[in-house]
Amino acid sequence: MITSQARAIRSYFRIAFLCSAFFLFSNTAITQSITVTSTDVIDLDMYALADDHAIPPFEEAECAVLNPAFGSNVPDWPMAFLCNIAAKQSDFCEYYTTADAQAFCGISGSGSSTVLVRVVNFASTHHNTAKPIGYDAYAWTDAWYDIDFEVSGLPIGTPVTVHYRYDVWAFGGSPPEAAELDYFIMNGSLFMNGTDLFAQDGFNMGFNNVGANIKNAFNNASGSGSFSTTVGDSHNLYLGSSSDISIEGPGKDFKVGDCGAFGFQTNWKDAGTVDYSAFVWISVDPVPSPVQASIPEEMFFSVDVGSDKEMSSPFPDGSQVFDPGDAYLFSNSPLPPGGASGAINDADYMG
Repeated sequence: MITSQARAIRSYFRIAFLCSAFFLFSNTAITQSITVTSTDVIDLDMYALADDHAIPPFEEAECAVLNPAFGSNVPDWPMAFLCNIAAKQSDFCEYYTTADAQAFCGISGSGSSTVLVRVVNFASTHHNTAKPIGYDAYAWTDAWYDIDFEVSGLPIGTPVTVHYRYDVWAFGGSPPEAAELDYFIMNGSLFMNGTDLFAQDGFNMGFNNVGANIKNAFNNASGSGSFSTTVGDSHNLYLGSSSDISIEGPGKDFKVGDCGAFGFQTNWKDAGTVDYSAFVWISVDPVPSPVQASIPEEMFFSVDVGSDKEMSSPFPDGSQVFDPGDAYLFSNSPLPPGGASGAINDADYMG
């Protein structure tokens, strides 16, 4: 015969088991995620030209990627597109003219509660010479990225809310000169489901410094929002930029470092950089606000992923000191062995 005490114990364990099974099933059933369903690179156009008028012929480069597609060959980014190009003419310290461009879009977190989309489009030019000769250097990166996503993990048609947050900055710089022949141009875009988020939130992420004597520009845009949808519905994120820089002689002397320390060139006579950097988070949970970086009002430069002085260069020789996600001041002292973060540290924007 089962005693009343035994019945009570059996009932307790039965209830405990059913509750545990219910909560286990419930937690499994309500797991929502953001799944990236398709990616594409739209209107990719990249070009670099370096001509120091001293070492013929001039050098030029174009992105060799045909039918651009996202792959898994970029470390830390399960889905990514990357194209780097460079045109360089050099004769150690006497002649040195370069043009570089990069288009990068990385996606991480597909299939989880939060997806991060990271974009870095930039163009950069430099000229150094010990002789008063002419030169031209041009670089541009036009690249827009089209990303489709949906909410998954629940029955099709279930009502859900999607949250997003973005933090985007763009800067351009070229030293002021008596004869303003240099220019830099930037135009950035960010659309969510066809809505222009920059226009909606009151930001202008473009600038055009052609013939202007003030040769430094910085724009930053940050915003967040949400929208209602149902599981299985397709949504679209479209973002990218047009980054264009041109320099030509005569330039203006200013010092970066010396040729002996880490291969830096002495007395850059001219330089210019245009950089567009974006972080976009898409989540089934509210996304925290970003940590804002302090932006110094000086001229910056940055380096592309895999370049000679970048920390992950495939040909390390001890001179790899630049973080490719950061922006550095031209007035910086030479960096220590092993490198250091820039004046604009991309970690500040990761939130």
